[in-house]
Amino acid sequence: MSRKRKPFSQIPAEEPTINCKRSRDEDNNNFEKRAGTINHMILKNFMCHSLLEVKFNNNISIMIGKNGSGKSAILTALVLGLGGKATFTNRGNNVKGFLKAGERSGSIEIELSNEGPMAYKPAVYGKRINIRRTLTASGSGSYKIRSENGKI
Repeated sequence: MSRKRKPFSQIPAEEPTINCKRSRDEDNNNFEKRAGTINHMILKNFMCHSLLEVKFNNNISIMIGKNGSGKSAILTALVLGLGGKATFTNRGNNVKGFLKAGERSGSIEIELSNEGPMAYKPAVYGKRINIRRTLTASGSGSYKIRSENGKI
């Protein structure tokens, strides 16, 4: 036998109610960045994008768009930009396959937050760490990791 809930009219007024909703201003003012949070990324000549800059807000959790608009390209760029192999993406066997058609080189630049108690060497890197992966048509490429002030 299943239980039925009481109608709201039968719930005594003394019972406390919990308000789970927070205003956007409250979220943004109290938001503490955590080390490793992705602030933004820039894709140049990557898959279908000539130049794309994506800024992630404090609580972003989804990306939406039409078919073929490049949502998966953003996720693929995150995997490749943070050191993943091309085969991990299920989209290609080598990085040269991720270059935009007809281009000789491309890049993925990712800015990570480096704040809070889990920050990685904050005296060396500061509050942000920039990772740049360069891709070439020959299949070669490079990584550069820079501190907040631009030092490699």
